[in-house]
Amino acid sequence: MLALPVFWLRLGFGDSGNFPESDTTRRAYDVLAEGFGPGFNGSFIVVAETPNGEDDVATVERLQQEISATEGVAEVTEPQSFASGAIHMFNVYPTSAPQDEETTELVHRIRNEVVPAVVEGGTPVVRLTGDAPGVVEYQHVSAAGERLDVDWTATPVPGEAGETRYLLCGLDVTARKHVEAEIRRSRARIVSASDAERKRLERNLHDGAQQHLVSVSHAVHLGVRFLRTDPDQAEKHLDRALVELNAAHEELRELARGLHPQILTVRGLAAAVRALAGRAPIPVTVITTDDGQRWPTAVESAAYYVVAEALTNVTKYSGATSATVRVLHRDDLLTIEVSDDGRGGA
Repeated sequence: MLALPVFWLRLGFGDSGNFPESDTTRRAYDVLAEGFGPGFNGSFIVVAETPNGEDDVATVERLQQEISATEGVAEVTEPQSFASGAIHMFNVYPTSAPQDEETTELVHRIRNEVVPAVVEGGTPVVRLTGDAPGVVEYQHVSAAGERLDVDWTATPVPGEAGETRYLLCGLDVTARKHVEAEIRRSRARIVSASDAERKRLERNLHDGAQQHLVSVSHAVHLGVRFLRTDPDQAEKHLDRALVELNAAHEELRELARGLHPQILTVRGLAAAVRALAGRAPIPVTVITTDDGQRWPTAVESAAYYVVAEALTNVTKYSGATSATVRVLHRDDLLTIEVSDDGRGGA
């Protein structure tokens, strides 16, 4: 970090025009400046508190007109109402660029001359957000040719004779910028990986389970057609449909391994188990000790699939007419119990 006293300093606005010409942000900045004027990249906002209703609003409208007629102003937007009419705001676009001295002088002139001439008695309270920001980022090139990102701040310090001096501080934030860039790249990789995985699932569904289900539909239609005229042929088609259906089931089971149902992720294990119970072909009672209890993702996932597999086996093999699932925990131990009134062997 670098800090040094400065006896005179002209504060400007944060400006992407200081970026290298090859930078994407700089190129966009130049396009906007060329198309809409240099001040388009450096507008400032006039904010007025208007608690007195129509009288304050009328003053804001007069102020907007006066600022619009001020030399150095290219355009002023219409006042917009916020907070149920308690605040009014409008943008001011200068004719000069953000870093130009003319822009700084315009802000001071509006604040010190235009606003006091329109606003009487201090009502409404008007503020300009056109002051230079507390931190301004610049890019520098070191003696070794390395590009450095530096955050500069200027702190007013009163002198002994009453004069105002400034303490100018520069903080090297290059490493932070590199980390932020890596985070953005990491997020892009995550989105790309997610998209690739989605496409993989789509492809597997299309090439696997979907093809099996098409074959099932075709075989069932043929079975229905031959059911009366040729029962043996119909039986062959229905057997083929059953084989294809089992193949599709296995394909879907394989794809589903490791996928988290949304309800498990958002609402937790107890809600997910109740959803499983609600889809079961037999009545299933779910008993829990604390529906709000959350466990690590891997634990909840394992427990969920244990219950899902157990209820599937109960339905297939036990001949049960009802089942019970208990989700219990003591301290840091999670216990899952699945019982039924069937013949056992599930």
